[in-house]
Amino acid sequence: MTLFCPECGTEKGPFVKNSLCLNCFLKKNKILNVPEKIEISFCPSCTKILVHGKWVKQSEKILKDFIIKKIKTKELTNQKFDVELIQNKNGNSDVNIIVTGKIADEKISLNAKTFLILKKELCKNCSRISGGYFEAVVQLRFEKKPDKKVLKELLQLLNDLGKEQELVKIIELKNGFDVQVFSKKIALSASKKIALKYKSDITKSFTVAGADREGKTKKRFTYCIRI
Repeated sequence: MTLFCPECGTEKGPFVKNSLCLNCFLKKNKILNVPEKIEISFCPSCTKILVHGKWVKQSEKILKDFIIKKIKTKELTNQKFDVELIQNKNGNSDVNIIVTGKIADEKISLNAKTFLILKKELCKNCSRISGGYFEAVVQLRFEKKPDKKVLKELLQLLNDLGKEQELVKIIELKNGFDVQVFSKKIALSASKKIALKYKSDITKSFTVAGADREGKTKKRFTYCIRI
């Protein structure tokens, strides 16, 4: 039995699912479905983006993967995606998309355009920091005049050790500095390195800083280093 296309009558294949010829199938079906715009939450403080419920460092690869997951295709096999981002002055991006693949063993290429919009939203950590949240205080105390060189070394350590934005606030005193740090773990690690370098001891203490949603006591730690 000779196959023919019920739409245009051609007997020339290929035919999709033994029915329409490829040309008619492409005319009658939307093979590539791309949203008119794609939004992604963006923290203006630390520049991280929200991907699958997690705040991660922004990169072109992560943005492209995020866009690709928003693309829907029909009857297309051996798919390959090429995504081009063209950033605008406002920080959003024009997106050019090329999708290649096969339908009925015939290679096809489809083009689409969309917009990537950065939706400003403070991440959880930056929101806490902006509200004055911190878990620890590193106290630098000096016998003589406070040494800003040591303070600079501590701040660099916090930056190197922390995966998040760690510094919340610096309070300058007559005999030193109080450095409020977001993470107690990072604060302790940095304090140990400073104490080791200057052959000093760390005096540890804590105060009760309320309770969490589950009713557990929250502690705020202090690590004092006398130099």
